[in-house]
Parts: sequence; C-alpha cells; structure tokens
Amino acid sequence: MEEYRDDIKSKLHYMDEILHKISFMSQAENEKQLDDMIPSILKSVGKYTAADRAYVFEWSSEKKESFKNTFEWCASGIEPQIQNLQEVPVCLMQNWVETFIQKKNIIIYDLEEIAEETPQEYEILKPQNIHSLIAVPIYTNHKFIGFIGLDNPNLNQDRMSMNLLSDVGCHLGSVRENLRMMEVLEQQHNNLEKSLEELQKEKNILDVLSIDYTSVYYCDLMEDLILPVKQGHDTNVAITEQQSFSFHIRYYFEHFVIRESAPDFMEKLSLDYLMEYLGHHERFAYRFRCHPNPAGQKYFEVQIVRLKNVSGFKVVMGYRYIDDIIEEQERQKAELEDALAAANLNGEIIDSISKLYWLIYRVNLETGTYEEISAGNEMHKLTGRHGKIEEAFRHTIYTIVDGEHQEMMKKFLDTSTLADRLKDTESIAVEYRAQSGSWHLARFIVKKRNPSGKVTNVLYVVRQIDKEKQVEITYKQELIKKNRILSGLSRDYTTAFVLNLDTDEYEFVFNQETNHAQKHEEFKAFSDYVDAYASAFALPEFRDVMRRELDSNVIKKHFETEDEYHFSFETSPNAAGLSCFQAHIVKEYEEGSHFAFLGFRSIDEIVQKERFYKDALQRVNEALQHQLDMITSALPGGVKISNDDPEYSFKYVSEHFAQMLGYDTPEELIEASGGTIADLAHPDDLEQGIAHALEQYSKADHYEITYRMRCKNGSWKYIEDRGHKIRKPDGVIEHWNLILDKNELVEKTIALESEKKANQSKSDFLSRMSHDMRTPLNGIIGLMDICMKHPEDRTLVDSSRLKARVAADHLLSLINDTLELSKLENEEVKLAKEDFYLPELLCEVETIAQMRADEECITIHFMDEPYSIPYPNLIGSSLHVKQIFLNLITNSIKYNHKNGTVDCYLKEEKESDERVLVDVTIKDTGIGMSEDFLKNIFHPFVQADQGARSQYKGTGLGMAIVKELLDRMGGTIQIDSVENQGTTIHVVIPFEIAEELAVVQEMSELLKENLSGCRILLAEDNELNREIAAFLLKDEGISVTEAEDGQQAVECFLKMPEGYYDAVLMDIMMPAMDGYQAARAIRGSGKKDAETIPIIAMTANAFAEDKRKTMEAGMDAHLSKPLNVPELMETIRKFCVGKQMCQ
Repeated sequence: MEEYRDDIKSKLHYMDEILHKISFMSQAENEKQLDDMIPSILKSVGKYTAADRAYVFEWSSEKKESFKNTFEWCASGIEPQIQNLQEVPVCLMQNWVETFIQKKNIIIYDLEEIAEETPQEYEILKPQNIHSLIAVPIYTNHKFIGFIGLDNPNLNQDRMSMNLLSDVGCHLGSVRENLRMMEVLEQQHNNLEKSLEELQKEKNILDVLSIDYTSVYYCDLMEDLILPVKQGHDTNVAITEQQSFSFHIRYYFEHFVIRESAPDFMEKLSLDYLMEYLGHHERFAYRFRCHPNPAGQKYFEVQIVRLKNVSGFKVVMGYRYIDDIIEEQERQKAELEDALAAANLNGEIIDSISKLYWLIYRVNLETGTYEEISAGNEMHKLTGRHGKIEEAFRHTIYTIVDGEHQEMMKKFLDTSTLADRLKDTESIAVEYRAQSGSWHLARFIVKKRNPSGKVTNVLYVVRQIDKEKQVEITYKQELIKKNRILSGLSRDYTTAFVLNLDTDEYEFVFNQETNHAQKHEEFKAFSDYVDAYASAFALPEFRDVMRRELDSNVIKKHFETEDEYHFSFETSPNAAGLSCFQAHIVKEYEEGSHFAFLGFRSIDEIVQKERFYKDALQRVNEALQHQLDMITSALPGGVKISNDDPEYSFKYVSEHFAQMLGYDTPEELIEASGGTIADLAHPDDLEQGIAHALEQYSKADHYEITYRMRCKNGSWKYIEDRGHKIRKPDGVIEHWNLILDKNELVEKTIALESEKKANQSKSDFLSRMSHDMRTPLNGIIGLMDICMKHPEDRTLVDSSRLKARVAADHLLSLINDTLELSKLENEEVKLAKEDFYLPELLCEVETIAQMRADEECITIHFMDEPYSIPYPNLIGSSLHVKQIFLNLITNSIKYNHKNGTVDCYLKEEKESDERVLVDVTIKDTGIGMSEDFLKNIFHPFVQADQGARSQYKGTGLGMAIVKELLDRMGGTIQIDSVENQGTTIHVVIPFEIAEELAVVQEMSELLKENLSGCRILLAEDNELNREIAAFLLKDEGISVTEAEDGQQAVECFLKMPEGYYDAVLMDIMMPAMDGYQAARAIRGSGKKDAETIPIIAMTANAFAEDKRKTMEAGMDAHLSKPLNVPELMETIRKFCVGKQMCQ
C-alpha cells in the first residue's frame, strides 16, 4: 500500500509539471511564443510516459491533402524524424484519418502484429524504430486539425497516456485557435479550469466538492439511483433519501431551470446520453441558469465524473454556482470587445493617416527607439519595423534627403534637442527635397509628456508635398511677375485698385500723389468711392459713364464674354495738369473668388495727338470733298462710292444722287438708307441685280445694271447703275458707281411692252375664241342648210336639229366658261358664304352626272350613304362647290372609254371645332394624260390640239375654273394619271361647320304652279329674239306685251292700270332708251307699283360688272343670253306666282 502511494505521488508530481507547462501555454501572446513552448511540453509528456519520441502532426494546408510533423521531442539517443515527415500524403495514413475522424485513439501494442493487416503503415513506422505507439486526434471547435502521439511509451498506463495526450492536444489546438481567431478566450479559460479540477478530483474528490459545490450526489446510472453526499442550505432541492436519478433531473428541470438557457437539459442529462458520453470522457459538465435560490444565486454548473475501478456505471455529480465566474467572463468579454473595438478604430485611423503620410514612426525619446506604424516600401526596407531612432534617421539623411538639405535635416532630426524644441508647442515641421527630386514635409507631433511636462513620446510623420510645392512655386513666380507688371504699370498708370466683385470692397495698389484719386477711409464700398470721385472730378458728360462702367455687376457682365475692357473719361485737370484718362479693367477670377484689377492711366498726350490729327484730317477731307463735289456735279448722274463689304456700305454719296431720290442732302440719304444700298434697292431687284453685277465683275472690272430704288416719298424709280471696281495702292477695294436716272425711259419701255403683251394676249384670245366658236357655228349653219334643202325628210331634219342643239350647247358652254374664268380672275369678286346641306348637293351632282354617264355608256359609282357623313351642314359657296364636282366628274365621263367606269369617294376629317376638311377622290378608267399635258392642265384652252383628247370637244377652261375656285376656297387638287389607263383626282376643300342645321332646299310646289294668267311686259329691240322670247312665254300660258325699245316699255307700263303687269323682262342694249335708263324711269315714275314690280334683266352682257349695273339701275334679277328656258321660267315663278296668289 505504501509503494502504491509513492507511485501515485510520483505520477502526480510529473502531472503537476505537465499541467504547469500546459497552463503556461495560455499565457502565450503570439504563435511564436506558443511554438517555443510546445517542445518543452512534449518533453515533459515524453518523460512522464517514458516514451522515445513525442510529436505533433497537423494538416499541411486547408486542402487537407497531406500532414506535416510540426513539433518533435526525442529521448536521449533517439534519432529525430521530423525532417523526413513533412508533406506526408493522406493516402498513406488513410486508416488513421478515418479513425481520428470517428474521435477514436490509435494504440499499437506491438508493431509486428499489424505487419500483415496494414503493411503500408508498417513500412512507414518500421524504419523509425517504432515498436508501439499511442496517437490521439486533436480537435478544435469539433474540427479535426491533427494528432499528437508517443512512440514506444510505457503501455502499462496507456489509459492515462491517452488522456494526457488528449488534454495536451486539445489545449494546444484551443490555444492556437484562440491566438489565430481571437474569439474564444472564455472557452480557453474554462478548459484549463476543468483540467485542473479533474486532476484535483482524482486526488481528493470529496475535499474539492465540499469546498466548491453546493450539493454533491453519488449516482448509479445503470440502476437509475441518486444519493446525497453533500447538500448546502442554499441548494434548490434537497434529497433526504435514495430516489430515482431520472426523477430528480426532471423535477429539477421543471421547477428551477430557466428553459431558454438550457433547451437540451433533459437530453444531455438523460441516463443514455451520460453513459454514452462518459464512456469516452472523464467528466461531463453542463451550465444553465435557474430561478434564484435563497442565496440569490442563479448561474449553475453540473459536473459529473465517473468513478474508476468500480463495477457498474457509478458517478459523482455535483452542483456549483458560477455567478462570479459568469460575471468575470462577461467583464473579460466586455473588455475584450472594447479592446477589439479600440484596436479596429486605431487601425482605421492608422489606415486613414497612412493614405496621407507615407511614413509614420512612434518614437520613444527616453529609450531612443522607434516602432514603425506605417511606411512605404523604400523606408521599410531601409529601416525595418523597429530599432534605434538615431540609426534610422542617419540612414534617412544620407539615403533619402538631397545633399542641399542634409545639414538642415540633421538639426531637425536631432533627438537630443527635440524635447526642448517641443517644450512650448505640440508639433514642429520642416520641408526638404529628396534625392529623387520630390518634396517632403517632415513633422514631429507630441504624443506623450511626463508629469513634469517633458516630451517622452512623439510621432514622426512624413508626407509628399510635390503638388503643394509646385503651387507655391507657381504662386511665387506669378507674384514676382505681377510685381514686375505693377512696377511697369506704375510708370503708365496713375492709380490702381484691386476690387472684390462679390463684396464691392476695394484696395489701393498704388497711387500717384498728383492724382485726383486718393485714399478715403470713409468710403468702404467701391461704388461709393466712384460716385464721390465722379461727382467731384469727372466732367458732367462722363459721370454716368463712370458710375455705370465701374459698377461691380456691370463689370461681372463684361467678364462673361471678355477678360478685360476699357473706357475713357475726362476730369478737371489734376495737380500734374492731366485731365484725359483711360480706365482699364482686367479679370482676376480664381477658385470661386471674383476680383478685378482696375487702373487709371493718363492719355492726355494721345488725346491731344488724336485731336490734332483729326482736325488736320478733317480739313483735308473737306478739301477733297469739295473737289469731289465739283467733279460729280459736272457728271450726267449721281455718284456713290461703296466699301467692299457684304452690305456695300456707303463711303461717299454725291448731292446729285441724293436729289435724284428726293433727298435734300447726302447725309439725309445715308441716314434714311442705313448707309447701304440694300435698304434702297427694290427687294425684287436686289438679289438679281447683285448676281448680274457679280457675273459682269467676273469678266471685267465694271458692270452696268438697271433696277429700282426707293425715293424719299416711298415711290420707286428706275436707275442705271454703272459700277467700277477700284483697287487702291494699299490693296483696299472700293466700288465707284455712276447713277443715271432712267425712270421715264424704263417706264415708257415697260408700258410699251405691257401694251404689246396685252395686244398679243387679245390677239391670241380672239384667235383661239374665233377658232373655237367658228367650229360649232359652222356645224349649226351646215345643219340648218341641210334642213332647208330637205324639209320633207323628217328624220334627217330631226337628226340635224338635234346635232345643231348639241353644237349650240357647246358654243354656250364655251362662252359661259370664258365668262366664269374672267369673273374668277377678278379678285374683287367674293365667293358666297352661306349655309348649305352637303348630302343634298351631292345628290344633285349625282343626278346630273348619272344622266351624262348614261348618255356616254359609262358606269359611275357614288358613295352609298351621303346622308351619313358626320358633318353635313357646312358654310360656303354651294354653287361653286357643285361646279367643281360636276366639272371634274364630267371630265372623267367625257374622257373615258366606252363602257368605262368612274368611282367617286368622299370623306370628312375634322380639323378643329370650327373647321372640317372635305376629301373627294374621283377615279376613272379613261384615256389618261401625259406628263407634258399635266404640267399645263390648269391653263386656259389647254385642251385644244392635244391629240386624242381633242376629239372629245372640251372647251379647255374647265380645269382652269376648278383650279381658280379651289385657290379661292383654300383647297388643293392633286392629279395622278397614266395614259390609256386612267386618272385619279384628289381634292381637299376646307369648310366652316354650320352652327345650325342648314335648311334643306326642296322643290317648292310653287315652282310647279302653272304660269297661265301671268302678264309680262317684254322689252327687246332684236325682232328675232323678241319673237323667240314671246313664243316661249306664251307657250307657258303667259300674256305678253311687246316693246321694241326702252321708251316704249316705259310708256306701256305707265298707261296700264296699277298692278296690271306681274313682271318686266328688260333687254339692256336697246335704241332710244337702254334697259338701265328704262328701269330707272319705271322706278322713278311715281306709280304706286313702280317700286315693287319685278324687273328682270335679259342681256348678252354676262360679266360681273354688267350684273352690278343692273342691280344699281333697280332691277331684281339678271339672266344671260342665250336664254336658258328652265331658268327663265323658274325666275318668273319666283317673282310672279306668289304675287298672283296675293291678288
């Protein structure tokens, strides 16, 4: 028993030594210190286990493809293997890795026993003279990171060796991981404490538990029993007798444990889990939080240790409160977090400062050492991370600093005097140039003083200042340049200011004593100073100019487009006798500041010379002007001299030229014309005249053109301009022009030409009309001759009469179209603007067009529903709209092939709330038109002699009338045609939309009334015409009284009773008394019905002027000859039927 006790003490001695070294591992501040400790620990473990070799293997890299022997201890006489065991492939240790991953240890009691089972491992271990070994995996945070092992240990204590290796490996991994990750300080402390507690339990478990634990229990996990060993008065639950372990755990959890702090309490303290866990571990520990016990304790830890060398599965379980431990851990954690935050903040500050300074040293003046905080590559290689500051500065001076600045830097970097130099300041700095040519700023900054105030620690920082230095050098150069300029300017300028345009503050740069401008402290604003100066010294006419041009806002406005400007002014003579000055203002903008440099300089000498030369030049010019006037007065026309610029501005104008245009003097002409020919020449002649002049100039140095010039009274006068290009000796070009008055000659020539053209037009018109009228007249006469020769052949007579009627209708159409075109060409004639109903108009057009189409065997298609158009009520001239549609459709019918077709389409497009566009398309399958014919289609008589089209016997005026009407209405027409294929006509006419429904004009029943019983007074001097008219009237049952002239008509009217005649049909051109006179005589006769009786003009005069005269004479209607019988009867019904009903 005594021997056993000595053996235990010996083991405890070695164990204490190992534990001491393991605990010392936790004090390592970096991995280097840890690596220095590991060999010593391995040595102690090797001696404790009597092993030949102790070692550690770790993964070679994160890829985990190989192991490397990182540490090794060898007993005396044992050959090291660490050099041979670097980068050992995993494939050679596959069985070991799989075992370690299962958290199992490897024990080889005799190497020869595995020779056949694992020959690969045998071949690796045998050369190392290994007979037996123990290897334990190293885990950190549940991750396998390597293993620790022993070669040839004392296997009698294999269990203790494995436990020891496990603890050493676990602690080694934890410490290394803590140092690397800086995150698990708390776990590291707990692991060490647990290891110490475990060893102490093995020595004297009851003593330890009685000191640290509030309650201790003896438990048999296999029998599910628990017995109290110790229960303090502060324990949460007391057990007085043997009871179930499971019941105790469940009761404790349900009544005291805060479940959020220990969600797996019941699982981890279950019998199965504890027996499984303690089967591989020496102890089990679990922390949780409870409801406070009577002593106010709320944090607890349960420790369970399995008893050794005891049958069954018996354990000792103890509860201890850990409130103070938790509190300490929380404090350490907070301190660690604060330290980490401070470190991060310091790191961020250093990173930020490092971007500005390329060198930062922390210097301890008491020890004469430095520590590098940040440095560029060059300085880092030169001085290293730390060392003696004197040596570092000496290297810097001779390696970095330019030779010119080395002595200065020796004094600045002398640390022996640095504390004194920093006695009363927090930093000192110096600039120096490096050998590379760049400029640096070195600075010492006080970091720490001792209690007496002496500097003990400083920061030494250096940054590159090339940009700042360059700006400084540039500024100095500019300053030198400005000083030189100011020195030079002071000779020419009497006064100079610097003006702040933003604040209106100013400063004198220099000022001559003799000058008016002197300093006045009472004027703070420059505008006030200028106002006082102008009022006191400037001549009246220059005062406002000075105030305006020297205003800060005006100066800014100038500087938007120019960098300097100047103006002149005059003052009363100053002390030096100077009175003429020029103000020169120069822009000085820089980095958001707005300044101006102002200087006043004397220009008296210049002004005096200018005035002298100006007076002399004026006298010479007056003499030359007098001579020139004498010369030009002898010429047959006026003279002008122009500059060679785009406007040909006047340089000289003779008096004769001015008087030619009605001006009293040349100066008046120049002022009225703006000094250029462009404002005198007629706009229609200017461009063409210049072109002709330039064309002639291209061939010679002179030209002759005729054009109109505007006179003073606004009239235009034709002049002949004879120009000569003169090149003066200095190369300047002038244009000398002789202006001749050709107005009378040109106007006579134009009048003759106009008369000639008019006569030619009349001749052409009469020739064409003669041809076009003779053709149908010849047919009518020929057909009448046939009727006279063969009166018995009724068929031949009827056929001839029908053909004669067609020829007569054609002749009438020709005359009507000619008259219509003549009326339209008279711009004074206005088209009617009246409400009309478009669908009704379309129906009338369709009716007339369909009759013509049936005669020509043409199929014509109209829109199906004319009454469905969106805007049926329009405002315009319905008569002319109908005429346009009929002319176009009739042409499509007339110039079509037999059995051809004509398609008519109409649509409306609203242009605004008041206007609508009527869009009409007419498409035919006719003979088409050539391109040459289309070019002239809107010219009168264009149909004549046009090949195939001439056989259709058109007047050639229809399209001219359509075009004129559309132009007057603001419409458009487009014609697309292909010969022998057909034509498409597209017409667009704008109309105003009628506000109210237009009255649909329906056939009045009155029009159908019989005229029998009506009495008409017929005045016609032509017997044939009177006979025909009387016949037509009597054929309608009308009673007719005939008069051969106007005089007889008046007499017949006067002698009959009042109301006898229902109407008067009055010819115009009659002997004795014409129709105008007769109408006036009737209206003025005084007879009661003279004012109301309808008088209808019946005349061959069909022009608008003729209609106007009939209305002025008092007539009510105008009918053109030859008479249209339906129109005649309709007019009579209009005036007479209602009258008869009233009677």
